[in-house]
Amino acid sequence: MDSIEFALEPCEYRNFGKTLAVIPIISGAPLTEVVRKLFGNMLGQHAGVQTGIRAEEISNFGPGYFLGLSKHRLWRKKSTIGVLACGCGLTECWTLETPLVVSDVTVDWPSFTQPDRPRLDYGDLGTFSFEYQQYAAAVKDLEERL
Repeated sequence: MDSIEFALEPCEYRNFGKTLAVIPIISGAPLTEVVRKLFGNMLGQHAGVQTGIRAEEISNFGPGYFLGLSKHRLWRKKSTIGVLACGCGLTECWTLETPLVVSDVTVDWPSFTQPDRPRLDYGDLGTFSFEYQQYAAAVKDLEERL
């Protein structure tokens, strides 16, 4: 079983300047670094350059975003959540998305896609499975810090 926490770190976005980013930390590794190691050599594909989602956007998505409860226009009709965003700072630009599968016992991120490049294979990124209580506590902790 994987563990998760959500870091709030300063990030320099092309469109927004320096502001806080939400970065998932999975079993001690920042997801940004895991993605960069796997895909950083794919210049022009935006596969290895995603960064955390701006904290302001996560707040705008509403409570429970990381539990799939957002009513925001970007997510209300999707069964996915964005976990990383483009370096420009817009979540709808080059977003790394995962389906969110929530049960009473686990929260799973079973696969990853980038809607702007649907042919990219993120299979090497893996599948992540979190114990529900630990995941929900991490989401609550993030929301309290936002």
